[in-house]
Amino acid sequence: MSASVVVGQPDFVSDPVSFPAQDKLSQGVQGGVIVGSKLIVSDQLDHRVLIFNEIPQVNGSPASIVLGQPDFVSSTCNNGGKSAHTLCHPVGLTTDSEKLIIADRNNNRVLVFNSVPSNNQADADIVIGQPDFSSNKANQGLSAPTNRTLWQPEGVFYDGDKLFIADSGNNRVLVFNDIPTENNAAADMVLGQPDFNTKDINHGGIGPSSMSYPSSVFSNQKILLVADTNNHRVIVWNSFPTYNNQPADIVIGQENFFSNSANQGSSLSGANTLKTPVYVYLKGNNIFISDLGNHRVLIFNSLPNSHNSSADAVLGQPDIDTRMVNYEGRTSRTMGQPCFSFVDGNKLYIGDEVNRRVLI
Repeated sequence: MSASVVVGQPDFVSDPVSFPAQDKLSQGVQGGVIVGSKLIVSDQLDHRVLIFNEIPQVNGSPASIVLGQPDFVSSTCNNGGKSAHTLCHPVGLTTDSEKLIIADRNNNRVLVFNSVPSNNQADADIVIGQPDFSSNKANQGLSAPTNRTLWQPEGVFYDGDKLFIADSGNNRVLVFNDIPTENNAAADMVLGQPDFNTKDINHGGIGPSSMSYPSSVFSNQKILLVADTNNHRVIVWNSFPTYNNQPADIVIGQENFFSNSANQGSSLSGANTLKTPVYVYLKGNNIFISDLGNHRVLIFNSLPNSHNSSADAVLGQPDIDTRMVNYEGRTSRTMGQPCFSFVDGNKLYIGDEVNRRVLI
């Protein structure tokens, strides 16, 4: 199916440019969220987040506000030095319908804005993962993580009750019982590791409790899904976890919890395989998985009740077995490394990284 509107490019077929501008995106379209009537997109390689004050209705609409940079033509990591208004490789975004929360990956922190900024390069109000806004060391320079530290966080998600951080470099997901209101807050629960001080890839061997560079989290307060990226799978808890390192119940993309080959070892993709999935989203009973390595978004029309379930539809490819970048050239229905996919109202938004654009 073809997209209707493109953001970050003047049309669906143009070669993407490499310089930052008010109406351009870099090859780093890593996160997106809707807050009220605003579309907000993380533009990772330009070290900025763009705010569109209205949902774009026409191709190539310009952004209204830029965060992380003083203007729309700057693109420096931590422009002017590490602070409350700088960014370095921002990735995941989430909201509670009022606050804006950004995973600032290479600063090893998550920033919380108490309201969506209305001016360029606005200051964040709260920092998670660091003691202050001028610090950015992985795990705060410690040899082991704690319940207050982060290392390359990729994903954030707020489900209306709890805040989740995909703490990718530490191979874990942190759970906060609410959005922190103070700097350097402590997490309340950890998944993917036996405790807060462990960061092993697939600790104890790959299984239902282990993770390898998880990139995104989704919860509806009942079930929990994690894109376990380097294990080439999505893992599902059928009921919300209640203790550290609780094992998942279902795996998508693999035959069982003890396998982790890309596309299950095949040179082809399939309806039941994944290669570096980076984003998972649930709307009703429909699951959307951004299957980055296969250049596609998979749609499951119902929640799987067993391992290795097959998707019902694919976007970005003509069929379930094709895994080409822009298989027919750059068009309104092709993709290259989709990084996020989410639904708001009746619209589906997809971050199309290689093509430096967001598809609506």
